[in-house]
Amino acid sequence: AKSNVSKTTRILKEELAKLQNEMISPQELITVKNYLMGQLMNNLDGAINISDLLRSLLCEGQDFCYIKKLINVIRGITASDLQRVAGKYALWQNFTQVRVG
Repeated sequence: AKSNVSKTTRILKEELAKLQNEMISPQELITVKNYLMGQLMNNLDGAINISDLLRSLLCEGQDFCYIKKLINVIRGITASDLQRVAGKYALWQNFTQVRVG
């Protein structure tokens, strides 16, 4: 089990370094955008989800037009945007490692 933890930790560090130092492929970028759009659509599925989303928007001082802005932001994401954000926020030293079991 300990070797699995070490191996997993090494792989995670390598993947974070890739995100920070290499551009993702066009296909990976499409996958990321589709995932983000899917998550947004899940928040718009059904009356309860819509009311929860609307409540959250209103609490943040936004209106439903924010959703259209968010869709446009997602559509406009570039590989260099992801690399820049990874370089700023996906830093290994900022992660907390929790081992269970």
